[in-house]
Amino acid sequence: MIKKILLIISIILITLNVSSQTQSVISIVAKIDDQIITNIDVEKEMNYLIAVNNELQAVEYSEMKRFAKESLIKEVIKRIELEKNYELNVKNEFLENYIINFYKKINMNSMEEFVLYLSQYDLKLDEVRSKFEIEVVWNEFIFNTYKEQLNIDVEAIKKKVNKKKIKTNSYLLSEILFQIKNKKEYKLRYEEVINSINKIGFINTANIYSIANSSKSGGEIGWINEGQLSKNINDNIKELKNGEISKPIIVPGGVLILKINDKKKENLDFDKQDELKKIITYEKNKQYNQFSLIHYNKIKFNSKINEK
Repeated sequence: MIKKILLIISIILITLNVSSQTQSVISIVAKIDDQIITNIDVEKEMNYLIAVNNELQAVEYSEMKRFAKESLIKEVIKRIELEKNYELNVKNEFLENYIINFYKKINMNSMEEFVLYLSQYDLKLDEVRSKFEIEVVWNEFIFNTYKEQLNIDVEAIKKKVNKKKIKTNSYLLSEILFQIKNKKEYKLRYEEVINSINKIGFINTANIYSIANSSKSGGEIGWINEGQLSKNINDNIKELKNGEISKPIIVPGGVLILKINDKKKENLDFDKQDELKKIITYEKNKQYNQFSLIHYNKIKFNSKINEK
């Protein structure tokens, strides 16, 4: 009987000890308003970021940890803002198509295959769906908030299309967009980004440092012809060779670095109306991205953020 009592006491003490040790390794790393982020959340986010972009496996642990923490802070800030106007955690057709397009992009053929893939990173489909939902609903929110503020000079674009050369340069571009507060920070931030590019490559650096929407795809923009680009950007990239990066370009929203992945000359046998639509769409997306950055920075400034 005494032995049995001692055994029960021992089990209780061991359980309490394990519980105490588990609690000791859980720590709060950031608090945004009344939402907390723990070190466990950061570890989970690291798994998620690597799952959606395997290139990040090459990034050092300490750098990935910092990136994951910043990613979570951004997600929480957006979620708090969206919950003021939207009901989240609601399945919809657009979100489901977004998920399907994503897993096809990483060479998977079914939702079942995607679920199995996520399990390798200790992730569940609902967790990933929730993260995708934030981005999808955020884009809808920015569109609804700023659609009346779009400023597209259609007549100027028409003139540009009509003057278009028979032959034109097209570029396969990637981008890194970062923000600065002053000249001193500009120099330090630029050197930090360039050192990162030299160390871990352009794709991983875009994932970590870029604030553009393209950051999650390694900064990839796709093929853009010179008629869609501003004179300032054209002047900065027209002499670059494949694999080279531009000098820093000051643009609305921050500082831009472009990489030429490939380029070609194209004979333009194009439909002017179709080309007009493409350029207008490109310009709209560019302005919406700027509105997104401006709005995010505004709510971030007004948020109570306490990082440990």
